[in-house]
Amino acid sequence: MRKWFLKTVSLLCCLSMLTMLGACGNKDKKTESDNVGLIDFDDERGDGIQSGNDSETSSGVSSNASSGTGSTSESEPVNISGNDPFANIPKNLKGSTLTFAHFGDEGAAEYKKVIEAFTKKTRIKVKLVAYDQDAYVSTVSKQIAAKSGPDVVICNEIFPAGLEIAQPIQNYIDLNDSFWDPQVSEITTVGDNTYFVNSMKSVWYNIDMCFYNTQLFSKNGITSPADYYKNGKWTYENLRVCLEKVAATKNTGGYVDPMKMSASLGTPLVSFDTKKDVFTQNVGKAATAYQYCAANIQNGLWDPARWFAQFTSGTIGLYVQSAYGCKYNGWFKETNPAILGVVPTPTSYQGKACKQSATLRCYGIAKGAKNPQAAAYFLRYFLDYGYYKDAGANVFINNAMEKAYFDEMALAEKEGINYYFDTNAFSYTSAKYEDLKKVADLSPVQVAAKLSSYENQFTSAAAKMTEKLNSAK
Repeated sequence: MRKWFLKTVSLLCCLSMLTMLGACGNKDKKTESDNVGLIDFDDERGDGIQSGNDSETSSGVSSNASSGTGSTSESEPVNISGNDPFANIPKNLKGSTLTFAHFGDEGAAEYKKVIEAFTKKTRIKVKLVAYDQDAYVSTVSKQIAAKSGPDVVICNEIFPAGLEIAQPIQNYIDLNDSFWDPQVSEITTVGDNTYFVNSMKSVWYNIDMCFYNTQLFSKNGITSPADYYKNGKWTYENLRVCLEKVAATKNTGGYVDPMKMSASLGTPLVSFDTKKDVFTQNVGKAATAYQYCAANIQNGLWDPARWFAQFTSGTIGLYVQSAYGCKYNGWFKETNPAILGVVPTPTSYQGKACKQSATLRCYGIAKGAKNPQAAAYFLRYFLDYGYYKDAGANVFINNAMEKAYFDEMALAEKEGINYYFDTNAFSYTSAKYEDLKKVADLSPVQVAAKLSSYENQFTSAAAKMTEKLNSAK
């Protein structure tokens, strides 16, 4: 009896204190914006199944929908149209948290500024979790199965494998909105469903570019890639002239990746027919690009022992690499910005027109996402560079790199991009990237025969990729 009495008194005292505190709180009541934290960054890595509190990591629609205030059904598209795509965020999303599964880049300091700005504008918090890129799909799949998966996922060079972790995105986003890149949407549409998006206004394209050492060209009076490009003469033939002129100064001419060149020519090792939903290998047809690169090495224009990081030494003329090189934390972050120039890859070879080439990078909403509407709002924000500017996020090395990147994106929007799916194909072959790269180390006359020895492997890989795609229908 005594214990019961003491517990009762204690409970009454607690209730009395809560009432008093509540009365004091009403005197100086805070607004909704004061109560919501701006950001929830997570430094942990997603190396395995996480045991965190699900309601904490992805609260929102599911837990608050019963409130009846601005709630949306879980499969209803969000309203992200108009001059302010975030003007009509349902009240129940404010204060919620979404989880973004990334590789590391998106968690860098300048990008955190963007995410902070997103939270400040929308009141939606973001939990960043970094993953090993090589094990991304398998790890996220395990977490989804354990009902502890993220809300936002990335497909980077891993299509169609990325379909395993994404859900149809048209349930939340109006893909007819001109903001979204229709080519990415077309590629990632399987049956009646689209799984990933990107925008030409984003900074997240793996588009290939030609970086060059401006000082090597100017000090030696060599016509630069920019000069050729401005005069409409930027061809692979003139790129080789650049290599030869630089090599004549006792420096290294530069490097052209044969896989990137193959894609530019329209003959990637593996291509994707969006009309037929079929992957096809073109290894034999890629010989033209591999022979071009083999001749560069044979003629002393490139030393296969060199690596692009040595561009920093100031002794390499040019290097064809992805647009990540334009970023402040990218390929050339250790390079003196004063020597760095960049142009699109050449427009033709042997009279045949070339397009810009790229591996696929796009973003989606995870299967089993607990906060899918918030994820849709986040994608609309994160894939719009205009908001980066507003947030004061300097993600490019300098203004010149920023301009070059978006000039290339304007060209890509006009002409389209030749995407290549070689990375995913390597997951089905015993041959690896380095094996194919070394084909260009041979003499040009040996290239075709060596490539043909890989054709069966890539035919099988393309068939398995097509099968993976069909299983998602």
